[in-house]
Amino acid sequence: RAIAGHRETNFTDCPGDAFYARLPEIARDVAALGGPKIYAPLASGKLGGPIRFSGTLSVSRPWAVTVVDSLGALAAQGSGTGSVVDWTWDATAAVPQKYTWTIATTGARSATGTFGSASTALAVQNAVATPSLLAPGGDPADDTTTVSYTLTAPATVTASIVDASGAVLSTLFNEAKPAGTQTFTFTATTALLPGAYTIQLVASVTAKIASATVPFVVDDILAAFASTPTVFSAAQGASAALTFTLTRLPVSTQFTVLRGADVVANPPNGIVATGPQSLSWNGLLDDGTRAPDGDYTLSLAITDQYTSFVRTAAVTLDSTPPAITVLSYPLLRFRLSEPATLTLVVGTSRYSRTLKQAATTTFWLKRKPRAYRLIATDAAGNVSVVRYRAK
Repeated sequence: RAIAGHRETNFTDCPGDAFYARLPEIARDVAALGGPKIYAPLASGKLGGPIRFSGTLSVSRPWAVTVVDSLGALAAQGSGTGSVVDWTWDATAAVPQKYTWTIATTGARSATGTFGSASTALAVQNAVATPSLLAPGGDPADDTTTVSYTLTAPATVTASIVDASGAVLSTLFNEAKPAGTQTFTFTATTALLPGAYTIQLVASVTAKIASATVPFVVDDILAAFASTPTVFSAAQGASAALTFTLTRLPVSTQFTVLRGADVVANPPNGIVATGPQSLSWNGLLDDGTRAPDGDYTLSLAITDQYTSFVRTAAVTLDSTPPAITVLSYPLLRFRLSEPATLTLVVGTSRYSRTLKQAATTTFWLKRKPRAYRLIATDAAGNVSVVRYRAK
């Protein structure tokens, strides 16, 4: 107890039974003096795992826990309301360094403490390039990679492009970086010949040096990769095709169709020359039956002298015509089961509209026709027709 009698700590009866019996009352009176108080603040745990912050408030009210790193930047924060402070920070991925924590509530003196080490070994960790395959000169999305890495301590970082022989081709930057996760982008140009490369990261501070390498491959064998159409109907005799250009012949190719993670078809891919290519899938499975409606992935795997990679495109097989529910023939009111283009044919006149989702729609004409056709065409080209003639 914060207020105790001598008898609790030594061989004595002090302060006497009568006075000793009043110690709880005295403790309550002392606790009531002044403003709110934070009792027994504690941070338990260590970096690399959960760290629990706890304490007790003399009154129930909102409280907050904050954690800042060695540079004063916010690393974590939690809050709650009540007389019990209890919050846990998952510090599994926290960069090793010194942290300062604070438990605070309005009107009370804040409780603070530290954990971690003020002197952290310099290291470059978790360096990776996404994607690691670049194809300059084609789709801009294929020639740029994002490089991420983590510094365990503030340092000056130099990033360089290095070829397969170890020669430095260019320096991307030389900049001071704080501790923590860092990212930057790199765009390959057509001047970078096909082959294997690395981005070398060198971090330095005073006499300490740490480094990491990030491998990537430049391969321009494939260009203008696309799928067309993205929605098709096997019932209409349509196919989905991958179109692309080969700048040189690959060692091998494999064209497959997947539904989820399962290969459902292996269409022919007789590639025998360079230049524009087209590989199509007619919506049939390997056993010759029609594939069910749904989402599929057209996958092209290529192996050449530099690497192996896969390009994919999503397509939707839709062989089901849109369903038209007639709510009122005379009033021209209909409900459509899916997005579709509607064409109302009245004699020699045509009225069109496009529904972007399943919906109910009405054609408002000055004179209600005694006969008409309603044609609904979905994105895959499937057609449904409703005919009406008044009796």
